[in-house]
Amino acid sequence: MNGPAPTVNVGPSGDPHRPIRVKLPDREPTDMTSDELVALQHEIRVHLLYRVPAPSLGRISNSGG
Repeated sequence: MNGPAPTVNVGPSGDPHRPIRVKLPDREPTDMTSDELVALQHEIRVHLLYRVPAPSLGRISNSGG
């Protein structure tokens, strides 16, 4: 990643049905529910966890001994 990390702002939206507003640089704000935000957080973690290849464990044998 080059340069400073983007700033993410999270705050109240004023919408009773989607009370959380998420704002990313150069994008329109998105209003979300708490459940949607939790699901998004989970997907981000999974993406970050699995985007880096796992280290090689060497040859895996299935010989049973």
